[in-house]
Amino acid sequence: MSGFHECELKVKIDNELRTELREMVVKKGYVLTDSRIETDYIMDTPETAFGKNLFRVRDMNNAEGKTILYTIKLKGTSTDFQDYTEYEITPKEDGADILARLIKSVCGVELDESIFKITDVNKALNKLLCEGFIIKRAYQKKREAYSDKDTKVLFDIFPDPVGMFVEIEAGGEENLKSTVEKLGLIVLWNQEIMGKLLERLQQVIIA
Repeated sequence: MSGFHECELKVKIDNELRTELREMVVKKGYVLTDSRIETDYIMDTPETAFGKNLFRVRDMNNAEGKTILYTIKLKGTSTDFQDYTEYEITPKEDGADILARLIKSVCGVELDESIFKITDVNKALNKLLCEGFIIKRAYQKKREAYSDKDTKVLFDIFPDPVGMFVEIEAGGEENLKSTVEKLGLIVLWNQEIMGKLLERLQQVIIA
């Protein structure tokens, strides 16, 4: 398993815009590849050693059944969008040794590779809690995934008051921006970038 460089643009939307965007991505050739319920458990140490990196246990439930996805995300350098190198496996896939090494390098905790072969989410979480991890936060959402050859467009519905989001995933910054332009969503891109700039400016003023 090798790391996947993932760049994401995530923007809050309403139901009307969600309907318009879904119609648009289908017209652009994207295909609905999955509709599922995801419950995410963000793990960390009591000292929050993961910082801006991420260790996630995801319980996924769709028409084909349930599975778990174990994910490590290492933060990239961009401050304008979500920029990570991502490593993830299901219990049936290879790569448990790599996840164990990455976790040790980030927080110093040595995990047995067999943890990533556990197929029951409660057993996996209990095992991680016994190893000293904490559940930093947990949340559930309904996700629809549309894909083309190189990119994904994801529509997420969270319980109120969080609401709805559209997320565009691509393998690099240029690919992400070209996808945003292709889909006619450059306004959302500019809104997200401006929001980040204003947030950083506010932090500077407060400091």
